[in-house]
Amino acid sequence: MIRAYTIGHEIPDKIKTCIDDWNYWTWITVANNSIANKDAKRLIELIEPETEKIAVYKAENDIDVFVSYMIPVR
Repeated sequence: MIRAYTIGHEIPDKIKTCIDDWNYWTWITVANNSIANKDAKRLIELIEPETEKIAVYKAENDIDVFVSYMIPVR
């Protein structure tokens, strides 16, 4: 299962702790297992087509957390 969060959603602590930069983010997508990482990536790419505005963080059990930002990620 894929979860998507935006501003105003309550984000679980296990996701919050793995994200370094909270400034200017708009969307977060995350899968509930590592097999579905590609689906979460596909979803964030549909939401934010500019790949330089997407950052990837690692959560527990090799789960990727995809975050889109309003400005390009450095």
